[in-house]
Amino acid sequence: LKVDNSSGAGSRECVPCTQGMSCVGMNTVEILPGFAWDGDRLSTYRCSVDARHCPGGARGTCASGRHGIACSLCHEGKFPKRDGTCGEECDESVLQRISMAMAIIIALFVGYAVLDGASRAQ
Repeated sequence: LKVDNSSGAGSRECVPCTQGMSCVGMNTVEILPGFAWDGDRLSTYRCSVDARHCPGGARGTCASGRHGIACSLCHEGKFPKRDGTCGEECDESVLQRISMAMAIIIALFVGYAVLDGASRAQ
């Protein structure tokens, strides 16, 4: 991989590819699946939360709808999907969990109100 050297004279030097990179020759670099490139010339990040966020390929490639260091963020207005991408709507499982949590909270409040009312009536 050829990069500008630190002398600033416009000369370039060859440096080895780092972890997560595949140097295929002729100054062509691809990022391996499970890694992401942060925009710096030689830095990659391992996608430790979910390797599906980082499909590999050209530098800067993240799963659909994702961006940021290690492709960890969804673009504004998008939601995490089970396949590692971010999309327009929440997966049903996420909506089901939210609905279940709300039902439990409401049941707890109703239960408390009933018990509190019964104890005051005595």
